[in-house]
Amino acid sequence: MTLKQKWAITAGLVIFTTYAIVCIVMYSFIYNWLLTEEKAKVERTLADVTTYINSGPSIEELRRQRGMLTTIVDQQQTVRLFNADGLALVQINDKSSAQPLAIGFEERKVDGERAFVTTMPIEIGFMQGYIQLVHPLQHFLAMMRYLLTAMLLAGVLAIVIAVAGGYYLASLFMRPVIELRDAMRGVAQTGFAERTTLPARKDEVGELLAVYEQMMSELEGAFLQQHQFVSDASHELRTPLHAVEGHLSLLKRWGKNDPAVLEESLDLALAETTRMKTMIEELLALARRTPTTEEARASVNEVIEATCQTITSTHPEVTLTLQLTEPVEAGITVGGLTQILQNLLINAVHYSKQDPHIDITTSFTKDMVSIKVADNGIGISEADLPYIFDRFYRADHSRLRIEGSGLGLSIVQMLVHKYQGTITAHSSEAGTTFIVQLPRYRP
Repeated sequence: MTLKQKWAITAGLVIFTTYAIVCIVMYSFIYNWLLTEEKAKVERTLADVTTYINSGPSIEELRRQRGMLTTIVDQQQTVRLFNADGLALVQINDKSSAQPLAIGFEERKVDGERAFVTTMPIEIGFMQGYIQLVHPLQHFLAMMRYLLTAMLLAGVLAIVIAVAGGYYLASLFMRPVIELRDAMRGVAQTGFAERTTLPARKDEVGELLAVYEQMMSELEGAFLQQHQFVSDASHELRTPLHAVEGHLSLLKRWGKNDPAVLEESLDLALAETTRMKTMIEELLALARRTPTTEEARASVNEVIEATCQTITSTHPEVTLTLQLTEPVEAGITVGGLTQILQNLLINAVHYSKQDPHIDITTSFTKDMVSIKVADNGIGISEADLPYIFDRFYRADHSRLRIEGSGLGLSIVQMLVHKYQGTITAHSSEAGTTFIVQLPRYRP
């Protein structure tokens, strides 16, 4: 049984049960109300007849004036006057047979039908007697049967409408779920190439679709990163592997007996291995999606000073000039900011002139922290500038001889965007300037 069928049947049962409860309550209320009206009608007729008899007419006059009494008594009612011995003296209408004289009001079967029977003592002139009124309930019971039949027919109609309406509403509500199912099947069959965009909705189903879209975006990103990682790794690792293979083949053929060739080949193989290690670490940094547990809070000045100290220890030829504002904190992890600065500074060192000079300037506003790194390097042409953050991109042919994996700026951009920041680059013949803007830390 499909979910739509279950929904339709459940909706039908709920609506019918509710309707049945309402009908039972209404039927009970109408039944008691009309039954009370029937009792009141009996009491009014009995009171009117008694009042007329108490006005003083004799038995003979009552018999002659039965026409007057028939205007007081309902056509379906029967009134009889008895003497003290139970002998009928006067009868008004003859719709029901005489009943035993039992003083009081009761409901009993009269001629096979339900009826109210009331018997009371009364004085007819100077004679003691009894008055009996028989009030059949045929009209009342017929009305109640008609009402019950109408309710049952309406109930059947309500079931049909409820099931049909429930099925329609189920189809309407299930439409986005069906679209979600079809979209998931499409992804399973064709992958992310033909991914369907689901319409936005402002309800709980819309929230489900939004979560699905977010999940699929994450999966698509992970899939693309995995594909990109495999592609990048296979492309970029091929060159150093070929170099290592070539040098090892050279050593195997005749270089083992030549210390100079052996030393040179081992140095080159070690350098290529180190390069592969660095490249793999950078590729993994780009492919990594697991969120860090480190707090996104870094003192900008402290991180800059520590990173500059590391750079000067490994590159003593570099001149670093710091123009730092008062201490300010950025909304980024210390490790993330350190990696951004290291890559920018190393990139500046690699592409600078013989005497590298790098200026680092900071500033901040109410919401953002700005870090500017300017070098005196060879610069980047306007044609190459839009592509410098692409993986493995080299700005011009002269840079192909410069050491590096071509991933540093890609990592910088990835980290900056991860913490909702921006990075821009400006270049001229006098050098290149990178400006990193990060949100200020808010506790």
